[in-house]
Amino acid sequence: MILRRLYETNGWKYAEYQTTWPYGWDFMLDAVQEIIDIDLLESDAEVRFAVREVAGAPMQEITDEVEEAEYDLRDCETLQSEWGVLMITGVSPILKNIQIQVELYNQTGMLRIGTTSAEIFDESENALTTYICSMEIKAYCADTERRVIEAIRNGEYEEEE
Repeated sequence: MILRRLYETNGWKYAEYQTTWPYGWDFMLDAVQEIIDIDLLESDAEVRFAVREVAGAPMQEITDEVEEAEYDLRDCETLQSEWGVLMITGVSPILKNIQIQVELYNQTGMLRIGTTSAEIFDESENALTTYICSMEIKAYCADTERRVIEAIRNGEYEEEE
């Protein structure tokens, strides 16, 4: 993952990254699912979700629907279709209980992570990069596992004799 730029807007400080590999909708779901399962649900704070058709379009809040699906994104009806942007916001116990927001942009290989706690950039310039790189790796592992299981179920792998 390559850090492309840092910027501030409306009280948030953002780090924008180019991912190691290009990604699509399935990876986006896997990445956000990893962030939910490994980090944000460990906090008592509310986790919020939103989608938008394309960058710059209005966000559509889907938090209630994700909660009804018990935080399993693949069981969320709205997420059965591809969107241009998928966003998650919550408090990260891994990052010392700071508020974070992660946005993934479909088919662009770009994502951004923001926080209202700009001091995380001062404490360690690599903290957010390490966090988001770890989540990227876990998401690729989850994506690969899901694809292999699906291929096995569909009979695409045969046993060697």
